[in-house]
Amino acid sequence: MDDISTTIQEVPYIKRTIDGRTYTVKIHFNTETKETAKDKVKRLLTRELQSQRHTG
Repeated sequence: MDDISTTIQEVPYIKRTIDGRTYTVKIHFNTETKETAKDKVKRLLTRELQSQRHTG
C-alpha cells in the first residue's frame, strides 16, 4: 500500500438563508495571483460600465 498523506484544509464559506432555503457558497482564492481583491473589483466594475455604454 502506498504511503499517502492528506491534509484537511478549512475552506471559507458564506451561508445565507433566502426564502427558507439555505445556500452555502465556498470561497476559493488563487494564492499565485498578482491581482489584489481591490484590483479585481475595480476591473470588474470598469468592464461592467463599458458593457453598459455599448448596450445603451
